[in-house]
Amino acid sequence: TPGSVPILAKLRRLGLVDVYERAGFKIGAPGCSYCLGIAADVAGDGEVWLSSQNRNFKNRMGPGSIANLASAATVAASSFNMSVTNPRELLDMIDRDRFNRMLDIWMDKAEEIVISEPNPVLEETRGETIASRNTDSVGESAAEDGEQPIDKSKFITGKVQRFGDNVDTDAIIPAQFMPGVSDEDLGTHAFQYYRPEFREKVAQGFDIVVAGIGFGSGSSREEAPRALNGVRRSPTELGIKAVIAKSYAFIYQRNQANQSLLGLILKDEKFYELAQEGAEVSIDLAGRKIYCGGHSFTFNLSTMEERLITGGGVIEMYSKYSNLLFRAAIAADPESLNRKRLAMGIVEYLDKSVAENFVSGDAAESLEIAKQCIADAFQIDSEDAAQVKELSLKPFSLDKVFEVYLNAQAKVGSTGTSATTESPAEAPAPSGPTDEDRKRADELKAEGNALVSAKQYPEAIAAYTKAIEIVGDNAVYYGNRAAAHSQNGDHAEAVNDAEKALEIDPNYVRAYSRLGRAFFGLGKLKEAVEAYEKGLEMDPGNTVMQSSLDTIKSKLGSLGDVSRSSPAANADSGASASAGAGAGAGGFDFASIMNNPALMSMAQNMMANGGLDSLMSNPAIAQMASNYASSGQMPNMSDLMNNPEIANLTSNLSGMGGSGSGSGSNSGANPLASLLNNPGLMNMAQQFMNNNNNSGRNSGGNNNGGGDNENNHN
Repeated sequence: TPGSVPILAKLRRLGLVDVYERAGFKIGAPGCSYCLGIAADVAGDGEVWLSSQNRNFKNRMGPGSIANLASAATVAASSFNMSVTNPRELLDMIDRDRFNRMLDIWMDKAEEIVISEPNPVLEETRGETIASRNTDSVGESAAEDGEQPIDKSKFITGKVQRFGDNVDTDAIIPAQFMPGVSDEDLGTHAFQYYRPEFREKVAQGFDIVVAGIGFGSGSSREEAPRALNGVRRSPTELGIKAVIAKSYAFIYQRNQANQSLLGLILKDEKFYELAQEGAEVSIDLAGRKIYCGGHSFTFNLSTMEERLITGGGVIEMYSKYSNLLFRAAIAADPESLNRKRLAMGIVEYLDKSVAENFVSGDAAESLEIAKQCIADAFQIDSEDAAQVKELSLKPFSLDKVFEVYLNAQAKVGSTGTSATTESPAEAPAPSGPTDEDRKRADELKAEGNALVSAKQYPEAIAAYTKAIEIVGDNAVYYGNRAAAHSQNGDHAEAVNDAEKALEIDPNYVRAYSRLGRAFFGLGKLKEAVEAYEKGLEMDPGNTVMQSSLDTIKSKLGSLGDVSRSSPAANADSGASASAGAGAGAGGFDFASIMNNPALMSMAQNMMANGGLDSLMSNPAIAQMASNYASSGQMPNMSDLMNNPEIANLTSNLSGMGGSGSGSGSNSGANPLASLLNNPGLMNMAQQFMNNNNNSGRNSGGNNNGGGDNENNHN
């Protein structure tokens, strides 16, 4: 299993994927796989593995499993006879020149490294800048014996749970309990094996973790701080209050702040002598002081870290400040950034109003003056490319944002008309979902996520639908249901849900990815490209979307210009389409049908269950094939479906799902019914029959059928 999409792409480019597949290996989805023992790839109880991962211990790859660690070459050599084998003999057989050529392709070309030191202007706090604090005194005792804080009312206070050095993320949250659907879900398994009493003690007030060096080492998983945030410390409160350690693993430390968990570094050994199990600790965040056992200790915390922690973490900050979240985290006045963005959006809308002739003449001149006044008042410059890049609302515009707002207002039962005809006292209060509603909807979303992980897609769709019925203005619910629809082969519904998600939240990048995937499933490659490109405009570093886009563009290039249009092309272009790459008789795009997931699923089921043999030996099918071979004409669909032999074949195929499949199971579905119900495939089938049947007795009878069907997909 490749570790990432870029690694898989390199393996394909070098032709190594084909080597593995010819040798009988199955290429899994890029990710952690057996290394971490999550999702579908889990080692069995009692199994002994040879693995090239970086570390292991019992249960890591799956409950009851254990792995011996070895080099990748040793693992590969040992795979032939399933016993530990010295790879030297095989390594000596390698063509070194070819190996070095591959290595040159594999290794990214070295780029010139430019080192620059950021020098942001930080806000002044308590008469000094945070940057000017004496970092050499971090963790030094800053008080005489007996000194105590005067007022603890604003301090963070709790009792210590003491840990040692190098507590890793596998200890904090064992792999088999990931991915947790919520912080609280993860919190129920925090330190499950390492310290089983941890959660109970947190509820008793032991809610400040004190550790040694290297806290959070191991896997770079954000679930570790999430689990600590999710431990229940009271009926109404979640999360430990702080972690204090001598040092942290780098990625864990970043994740800790990103997840809004307070993590402090203190090196003074005196503190660790005092902060034993059960000792009381008070933290003065504003004063950068920790109090324990009659002593005070100074710590450093950057403005950015404090803003992330007090602002709810990266996700909450992003929802408020978008891509300016880190600027907001160090700005003296974070809210000014959003005010400037709004002002820039107004200026852009005024420009659009003139450019699209909403106004002209004297009114246009008045808007130009208004733009200058707004720019002066908010200190923005719409001619400054750097400012525009930072503050612009594009690719969206203020009128589109306002349209989304109006749609949201309509959903909660409030209209613009009522606000103008009734006094504020008489206007009805919005009847939106309550906090309890949203909590229940989130639970249903989590249930849907778990069902998707278990590949129970119809049940997942039902869970997401219930969540949407409770809270209809959440883009994530629609986005997740879109993904489930695509997994279930219903790409038309996936398109609807992805577009609805973007209507609610135009900044929801994942919805563009799911829209692109759905269009690809329908054979609408041009639309898929547009969706992925829009998503990449907002998230240029998204390697998954980039890889998908590259794949589709490659496919478009191989199919030629004709195939770039939607499957339901105008019938007038049928003749030219028939000459395009992948096109069959009558302009039918055979490449598209072979890429249709519903057809491929049916074909796999038929081959696995003997259905293909039954199909090819059926006399009705044999006769139909013979007629087509001699005359070149497809049978009339009505005659075909009224043929008793075909009806009998359909009945036989209905039982192909096998016995023992439970209610709602995909394995028990009728593949023929799934095929006939797939709108993308049916559209292609109709085009195929129009191009063939109309060329005979019904020539010219329906030139627009494909186009009409295309319009009905959405």
